[in-house]
Amino acid sequence: MIEQREAERRAALSLLDAALAHTDEQRKHDRTITDEMEARMGQMIQTRGCSRCGGTMYKTVETDDNGVPTSETQFVCGGCGNVE
Repeated sequence: MIEQREAERRAALSLLDAALAHTDEQRKHDRTITDEMEARMGQMIQTRGCSRCGGTMYKTVETDDNGVPTSETQFVCGGCGNVE
């Protein structure tokens, strides 16, 4: 019984490790794409957590040729649509 629980715990931790590794790779990939988009578009994309649902909020910041911010939008949540 104890051995079975330990085996199940190890299996669950292994699955969690695999999921987290995938998440880290996805974040790196997303950051690369965002950096490329910002360089081409004259915009920066900023993110933060949503106070309502815990999702990710996004806003764009327009920049000049030197990367200095010139204007920005409000944060909008990709999950629930909350605007701040």
